[in-house]
Amino acid sequence: MSQFDSSGWTLIVITLVVFIIIIAIIIFYSINSRTTGSVNEKFCPPNLCSVSVISGLKTCPDVEGGQVTQNPALEYCSSRNFCQNSRFPCALLPDGSTDCRGECGPNNENCPCISNVLCAPYIASYFIRGLNQFGGLEFVTQASTYIDPFNRGEETFTSGGSINLGSFTSPIGACVVSEEQLPFMKPPECMNGRLSKITGTTNSACVYTDVNCIIPEIRHVGVDGVVTCAIP
Repeated sequence: MSQFDSSGWTLIVITLVVFIIIIAIIIFYSINSRTTGSVNEKFCPPNLCSVSVISGLKTCPDVEGGQVTQNPALEYCSSRNFCQNSRFPCALLPDGSTDCRGECGPNNENCPCISNVLCAPYIASYFIRGLNQFGGLEFVTQASTYIDPFNRGEETFTSGGSINLGSFTSPIGACVVSEEQLPFMKPPECMNGRLSKITGTTNSACVYTDVNCIIPEIRHVGVDGVVTCAIP
């Protein structure tokens, strides 16, 4: 009888030991998985946003002095009002164009940050500079079709979509033509749209519009794409 009791207690002890070992293994892997996950996450400095390298979208603190998490493999930190990463310096503006100086502009905080140069949707064609053998400006030619930066072939511009000029490091052209370049524009008239001065600047652009000014030089386009014949 005592021999049976001894065997029973031995079985109970072994069962308890196995149970404790299993529980210990579960706890160990649970703690280890949490620790591994936290290693991949850091915090941006106070008031800065985390920016996705894939979408360019920002996640910003809800309160002054707040902090947001950042996955260094997929995100970086930047200001609400600027794009401060050298790989993604172009701020996406409300009109669909980009400012590759990185300024979000008024009423556009938390702007996305991307690497491509985009024209506003009202821009009908872009400009390519041509240089002479001495490096001086010889002509500024227009383009109404372009090779899409995403390798989808040649595309023709249509109103309502932003022209993608490719990476800021080597854009295929410019959305506007400066006052100094205007006399060198070829052809001298817009291939698409009508030549309009951009309000508040000395630049001009070929824009989609039906507005026909008696004096073409007074045709202006605002940042909202609205064309008028009055000098602002």
